[in-house]
Order: sequence, then structure tokens, then C-alpha cells
Amino acid sequence: MRSFLHFLGRGWLRFSGAVRHGVRSHQQSAGCVRPDADPLVQRAEILAFHSCGCAVWKGIGYGAVIYYAALMGIDAEYYEAARIDGAGKIRQAMSISVPMIMPIIVMLTILQIGKILYGDFGLFYNVTLNSSLLYPATDVIDTFVYRSLIDLGDFGMASAAGLFQSFVGFILVLATNFIVKKNNPDHSLF
Repeated sequence: MRSFLHFLGRGWLRFSGAVRHGVRSHQQSAGCVRPDADPLVQRAEILAFHSCGCAVWKGIGYGAVIYYAALMGIDAEYYEAARIDGAGKIRQAMSISVPMIMPIIVMLTILQIGKILYGDFGLFYNVTLNSSLLYPATDVIDTFVYRSLIDLGDFGMASAAGLFQSFVGFILVLATNFIVKKNNPDHSLF
């Protein structure tokens, strides 16, 4: 499994590098772009899709480890009994695996809803190099807080924006947990 994921990752890097190199050489020959500019960060709509892809790729590994650990915690006797009763792999997954890991799925969903206002600061600030042309696609609360603190020196605005972000995330976690507790009290966080 590890070598397969390694193969996929290397393949994606080679493919995206070849595409970027081809686009960059074409734009340079036309005189449209500086030689050191990256085409992924020149247009906001391309960068938005690239950012979503990077965020999904970054979270897949963490989610896979958590869900794999939850699946390994299921007793093998459940699967053996289902196999004896004639259940196939899909039936075992739907009748045993999904219900057994449902508390993990709900818990991770509640926690991710709390981080809905957080952006990937490293991606949005370092990749775009704080380009004002890309603010419509990359300006999130995290970059706003950093800019208001570093560029403007406005500690009050930076603190208020960070506090607002944390407060709204906290309220969203409480509200989501309340909804989950109404539907199934066993799956709620508290």
C-alpha cells in the first residue's frame, strides 16, 4: 500500500511538473511572462482549483490513518460471522464497517466544521508571495490577520479578527454537537 501511494505521489509530481514546464516555456516564448514566474500563481481561478487540490491531498493521509486505525479496531469475528451468513464484501462494509466507525466519522466532521473559517496560511501566503492581484482568490482571515499585523501594525484589528475566527469556530462546534446529540447521543462529543 505504501509503495502504491508513493507511486501515485511521484506520478502526480512528474505530471504536474511537465504540464507547468510546457505552459511556462510557451508563455516565455510569447513574451507574456517573466522567466521566474510560476504559471499556477498568475491567475486566480487556476490557483483556486490548485489550492483545493492541495488541501485535499494534504488531508487524505491524515484521514486515511485515522480511518484505518478505526477499521483495525473492529473485531474480526463480526466479519467472520457475516461471511458465514453469506454476506459479500460490500454487504460487510455497509453493515459492519460503516456503523462501527460512524462515531469516528461524526467526531472528525464536527471538528472539521469548527475549522471551516481557517485557511491554509502557508499555501495562501507563501505560494502567492502576497500578490495583491490574487487577493480575490487567496485572501482568507489568516492572511488578513498577518497583513494587518505586519504591514499596518494594527494589533487590535489582528487580535479582533483572530478572536472572531476562533469564536465562530467554537460556536459552530457547539451547534453541530447539539444537532448530533439530538439525532444520536452516542455520537456526540460531549
